[in-house]
Amino acid sequence: MTQRALLYRRAVAILCLVTIALVLAYASRSGNIGKFLNLSYSYEYDYGGRTSPSELSEARNFTLTNWETIRSVAVQFAGANTRLAHQLFTAKEPVLTLSQLELQTPGGHQLYYEQLRTSIANATEPGLAPNIIHYVLPFRRAELQFHELLSLLAAFHLAKPVRVFLWHQQPVSGGYWSHLIANVTEPVWERTVVLARRQPPASVYNMPINSWRHRSDLIGLEAVLLFGGLRLDTDVLPMRPASQALRSAETVLGLQHDRGIGSSAYLAKRNSRFLLAWHLCYQLLDDSLPDQHSTLLPFALQSAFPHLAKIEIGGMHKPGWQAAGLRLIYGPPGSPPAWNWRDNWLINLWRRQRELQSPGATLTVDFNSHTAIAAARTAVSSTSAAVKPTPVKVADQVAGRDYVYAPMNKSYIISQFDKLKSSVRPFSGKYASRINELMVHKLPIVDTSGWRLHSPSGKQYTVAEVQAMTKPTAPYLVPNVAHYVLPFVNPQLQFHHLVCMLSGVWVMRPKFTVIWYAKQPYGEHWEAFKKNLTDSGIWESNVIMINRPVPTKSYSVPMRVKEHQADVIRMEAVLVLGGAYFDIDVITLKPLEPLRRYPFTIGRETGGGLCNGVFLAAANSTFMCMWYVTYQVLDDGIWAAHSVTYPNTLCPMYSEHCHIEQESMDRPNWTGGELPLIYGPVRKWDWRKKNYVMHLWYRFHGKQYNMETIKYVDSTLGDMFRYVLYGNSTLVKKTKPT
Repeated sequence: MTQRALLYRRAVAILCLVTIALVLAYASRSGNIGKFLNLSYSYEYDYGGRTSPSELSEARNFTLTNWETIRSVAVQFAGANTRLAHQLFTAKEPVLTLSQLELQTPGGHQLYYEQLRTSIANATEPGLAPNIIHYVLPFRRAELQFHELLSLLAAFHLAKPVRVFLWHQQPVSGGYWSHLIANVTEPVWERTVVLARRQPPASVYNMPINSWRHRSDLIGLEAVLLFGGLRLDTDVLPMRPASQALRSAETVLGLQHDRGIGSSAYLAKRNSRFLLAWHLCYQLLDDSLPDQHSTLLPFALQSAFPHLAKIEIGGMHKPGWQAAGLRLIYGPPGSPPAWNWRDNWLINLWRRQRELQSPGATLTVDFNSHTAIAAARTAVSSTSAAVKPTPVKVADQVAGRDYVYAPMNKSYIISQFDKLKSSVRPFSGKYASRINELMVHKLPIVDTSGWRLHSPSGKQYTVAEVQAMTKPTAPYLVPNVAHYVLPFVNPQLQFHHLVCMLSGVWVMRPKFTVIWYAKQPYGEHWEAFKKNLTDSGIWESNVIMINRPVPTKSYSVPMRVKEHQADVIRMEAVLVLGGAYFDIDVITLKPLEPLRRYPFTIGRETGGGLCNGVFLAAANSTFMCMWYVTYQVLDDGIWAAHSVTYPNTLCPMYSEHCHIEQESMDRPNWTGGELPLIYGPVRKWDWRKKNYVMHLWYRFHGKQYNMETIKYVDSTLGDMFRYVLYGNSTLVKKTKPT
């Protein structure tokens, strides 16, 4: 063969390999790599997972070998699809479509399927189903309800799972969600919970799904196929961990009635052959039949393959959902229980059936001293009596985390709610007429799930850890913490930002400087700030960085103005952690210890306004809580109403909770009569005596300086900058070159 022919063949071979690589890349990107390679269990490859050859071959061989039997079971429950069974039931291996699946911790850390599956496998004894629980949360509402709180508390306090998967489409909210977080310790919450976000399926094997019950059933089935574990409806209470005998079975099902399996709770190993067969039967789903595929079909399937699934007779779904069973669960109040609920591994509350038979009935079951229910009582009603919650949309705890050192004065804040609504109405703009509709939360709600707290070197913190690190000591109420929110559109620091932040570090001398950012800051002045603190030995030990998303709504109302978004960020920062907030054009001129004795301090800007460009507060301070609650009716189209003019009305109403500094923080102000006192050459304002800090209103000045030119600036601004940078405010006179 000639050298030319050899080179030609090599070129063709390389071209073929490149083509194959491109095809595979496209297939992988589009989620169809399983189709191109004719692989079963396409979900394994969508997210980088791998199944051991024996596990894969065993499960695959089962569905291939028993395909006809599986189809014959499915045909019995096909409803309108019976006549088309031969055309529709064609897949012999399960196909799971998990579009847009996102896995992350409550703290916002991304989780990857293969790593997560491996960590679960490493924590599971050989031959047992993993000790994890899957909940499919309602896809049509965001707020957690009371029965869901009970189930989740029972899971954390009694079942002690390695992981709790919360499958959802939108972020969860509401007062009961806040109670849940407050009653699970921070390390357990962050280490255990997996927020699994996915779109509800619109079809399965090309069969349309419109029923939300069928969508939820399918999500739960696919969740257990992916990871193994216990799938629970949100009205099922786990009373204790599953025993080794239960977890050693490949699949455990509960008998709901004589010919029905309860799909609201089942336990299985990953790639359970029974669940694979069950999933295949969805090829003939008749979406109009409510219980065929969720209850009757699995019973018939277990009868066909009894060796694949263990039936738990009494420990999962007894008492049943019929009237006699519901009476044993729900009442009447005060009567002795006719069934020993402690014998149950799981208790199904059959909430939907209860509502159907007794519309409007509340949960009155009294499970005596059981720890999970006691915890739920404490969280919801702070009483040891039977829980009788009213259907309210009130947040009874700031969402995110329990404040470890700053209890909230809940009863007082709630008692002022109607007064707050009346006072904020004139500042609510287009929402004034809807104030009763929009202001439904009596206590503040702060979602910290998207916050990533870390040291400059990357060491991760939880919210509770930072709260403990910044805890104030007597006689101070406000932590010795300085908060700065960096520009989130273009976080390139300017020279005046550098000077103001350095003044906070070296004049205030905070225990921690907390820097909030949406995008990584950059620029020569950011590098100078880092170098100054690094050379001083405090960059790593005294600085906390917090990356968080920019909020696009305030409670339920949209928010697009970046200044209002920054208002919300600063309020949530101080509400959760406490401390002093400074705009990055606020220069600190002397220590703030006298102001740290007040629960909340703000400065006067003008006769009709207070300024939120700098303020101090204890975490969960009463004034901050009430002020933030009114942001439920923030009109994004009105400038400064909620941040400047409204607090000027609110502070006199609650003078015992709000201290106003008349001159020492925001004077001179931005008006034409006072701004020259900062930027003009005449020194008519004695900042050394009057000011703790000074708001510079720098956007009205705009001129930029540097380390050299600031020496020659003949103004109060120049004096203050030189004082911070050089410890000497003396003006350097320019001399003409000789």
